[in-house]
Amino acid sequence: MLPHPENELLWRVRTAVEKGDRSVVEGNILAARLDSRSSTEPPQQRQYSLLFVGTWTHYVHGDCHKAASALRLLLAVGGGGGAQACAAYTLAICMQFTGVARDEVCLAGLLQQAADAGHAAACNALGVCCAYGTGVAKDMGRAEALLNRAFDAGSTLAMCSLGQCHLLGRFRLDYERSITLFRGAADLGNSMAMYFLAVCYLYGRGVAKDPARGVQLMQAAVQAGNPVAFNTFGRFLLSGDHGLPKDAERGATLLLWAEQSGDPVALNTLGVSYANGDVPGGVDKKKAVLLFERAAHRGNHTAAANLARCCATGAAAGVEWDARRAVALLRAAQQAGNHLAGDEIVRILANKRPRGPMYC
Repeated sequence: MLPHPENELLWRVRTAVEKGDRSVVEGNILAARLDSRSSTEPPQQRQYSLLFVGTWTHYVHGDCHKAASALRLLLAVGGGGGAQACAAYTLAICMQFTGVARDEVCLAGLLQQAADAGHAAACNALGVCCAYGTGVAKDMGRAEALLNRAFDAGSTLAMCSLGQCHLLGRFRLDYERSITLFRGAADLGNSMAMYFLAVCYLYGRGVAKDPARGVQLMQAAVQAGNPVAFNTFGRFLLSGDHGLPKDAERGATLLLWAEQSGDPVALNTLGVSYANGDVPGGVDKKKAVLLFERAAHRGNHTAAANLARCCATGAAAGVEWDARRAVALLRAAQQAGNHLAGDEIVRILANKRPRGPMYC
């Protein structure tokens, strides 16, 4: 029986989606459909429940546009509670990371709606928006408050986000705190925390440099399905970095997985790999530009800065020269916190080419 959209069965579906466990998601959706056939709940409530289940069905089978349509209907039906908050949050994620039309102001509004209802992951995502000025005014105080609120609710996403902010000095530089947060989130299975903790060990950020431990953690992030780790570890295998034996076949496979994931961070770092020739087949500037464009479209301002560098370089970077577009992209990146973008703008306005490596 399916008496309410917040019941345990749908909670299991939602949890499995967040963990990326497709078989568990599909099994629970099937169970929910079977239970709903004998439901005695009111028609409107039953419609709400089934629509919620249908949304996850579309999500699991990769049709983000159908998922977004179902989510919008779900929000229109109303009903309140955790399911409504989850719908607002998931629609925001569809807009951020898939091919659904992106509207940063609308995205932030959906996250605010879910955060107001106590959705921890939405508090984390809205906190990140505030830290970068995505859809809302940049406000580090509000960002820290939202991330801490999500952290207090037990969100491993928030633990990782806070760790990043302390690692990069966005609130205040605190390596010890960032390592503690990364370790805590990694122990709870957060693959992004595993990735950042691996980076800290590989390069000695807040801990004694330990390449063997860094590689071990990076492998754990790969096994947990992290697309950024796919890309990074794939490049390690291609080049034989950090004591790893070269393995071009596996390295290329991981890079392909990174691209297929659609994750904007992975798309950007993969674009850098193509621009530098750190992939099978060597340098491919046009492929790099396409990857930067995909990542920038999904809100990655680092990729936008890289795309700007390509536009300011022209044909040699695989794209038509366009200084006006380059400056616009860099100004957006600067507003999002890229401290080097201002110098890049000055160089472009002085008719000078960008210098230095791409941003990872």
